[in-house]
Amino acid sequence: DQFAFAVALSAPVAGALVAIILGFTVFRDVIFLVPDPAQDSAFVNAGFVEILANTAVVAFSGLMLGGIIGWPVMLVFGLPAHALLLRKTSAKAWIYVAAGAVAGAAAGAFRFLSSGGAANPDDLIPLFAVGAVTGVLAAMIFWLVRRPDKDATSFKS
Repeated sequence: DQFAFAVALSAPVAGALVAIILGFTVFRDVIFLVPDPAQDSAFVNAGFVEILANTAVVAFSGLMLGGIIGWPVMLVFGLPAHALLLRKTSAKAWIYVAAGAVAGAAAGAFRFLSSGGAANPDDLIPLFAVGAVTGVLAAMIFWLVRRPDKDATSFKS
């Protein structure tokens, strides 16, 4: 069933993609540096095979976080949004992208607020941004697998 496959796939794959993007841009040391065998506290540039291995570890971590965080977000925000969009809109990709951004930003805000005031206020924008980007990617993966635009007219109420 396309729906079940889209639900199972979208959040973990979006998490893996965001982890890889962050690893290659923001947290470059995680992918491009390895411990220096000659010195305990030093790092050296990673070789090609080490970069591939580090990227695989980052992708797997993102896959797991995508499932742990993404599936509950999808259950609370994404699936109700899908039901609403399927019945009330033409279910075009851009509508799902917008809904994914809102759901992801809401998840980032929830993460910030759930810290009980312990979170640094400087973390709010990155949490919003990472949440929104992850939501957009998850929504696009869901839309590409499920293709709700092809049967949106049959669900109109």
